[in-house]
Amino acid sequence: MKRTQEQLAELLGVSRQTVSTWKRQGADLSDLDALRARAAAVVAKETATEGYAEARTRKTRAEADRAETLAARERGELVLASGIMAEGEAAGRAFQNGLNRLEGDLPGRLAGRTAGEIQKILRTSFRELLNELADRPSDKYLKLP
Repeated sequence: MKRTQEQLAELLGVSRQTVSTWKRQGADLSDLDALRARAAAVVAKETATEGYAEARTRKTRAEADRAETLAARERGELVLASGIMAEGEAAGRAFQNGLNRLEGDLPGRLAGRTAGEIQKILRTSFRELLNELADRPSDKYLKLP
């Protein structure tokens, strides 16, 4: 059965131009096994080329993302997670120290007071503690513009 170049190309999974090139090169277009081998080589080469191009594109994107991230950090728009964790731990310790100080101070200040006075002292004491925490210097990496 004689096939057209287009039918042969479709059968082998290549373009008609590829079949035409094989014909010009003197390939026997009636030898399907040989043509299948050639077609497999063409497909493998195209796939490898596409894989390389995709990998190169991914690499370029990754490099651009990294540069963008570093620039954002330099502008102060991003902070390191380790800095946030360290700052959180420091704030927790400062809060615990403040509570420990209140625990030692309050019993003497509250003794013999009325419920209203105790409420006022507690409110003032906790407000002072929270203000101390808000005013404490934070890590330089956490200061945003």
